[in-house]
Amino acid sequence: MSSPPSSTSEQSIIQLSTKASSIENSIQGRISTVKPIETDLVSSLIEFELQNDDDHSDNDIPLMTTARFGDLWVHYSVEEKRRFECSATDCNKLAKRLSKTWNIDVIEVIGQEFIAVEDRTDPTPSVLLHIALQPRSQFKMTMKAKHHVREIYHFLSKRQLT
Repeated sequence: MSSPPSSTSEQSIIQLSTKASSIENSIQGRISTVKPIETDLVSSLIEFELQNDDDHSDNDIPLMTTARFGDLWVHYSVEEKRRFECSATDCNKLAKRLSKTWNIDVIEVIGQEFIAVEDRTDPTPSVLLHIALQPRSQFKMTMKAKHHVREIYHFLSKRQLT
């Protein structure tokens, strides 16, 4: 048998220890009665996408638009034109092919022409592209650079077009 506590501080410690033990038992009981909520994979993915949509802020960089491209086209002073041979007879197919092989972002296709940039998230790309499908298996590419012809040559050399 244990002897009775000798001081009030020892009694307080014993009371706190008893309370802590009873709180721990109470929590343990509650944890064991909580059941996990079951959700299927599709519901989880939908919820995740909705949360991600809500996470976008007004500070997100807007994608290049045709109107923005047109504004830049007028202000870019350096211009170079090139002709290329191709097997494409449809401008949409040419745009898709060049998008993959040249790693460019097509902004818009209109008839037998399209406009593109290297990265449509760049608000002021160094080179703007206007490509027009021509008769006899050719296309004409007009490139405009912001500052210097070196920007155009850099664009061409990255794609081994020089």
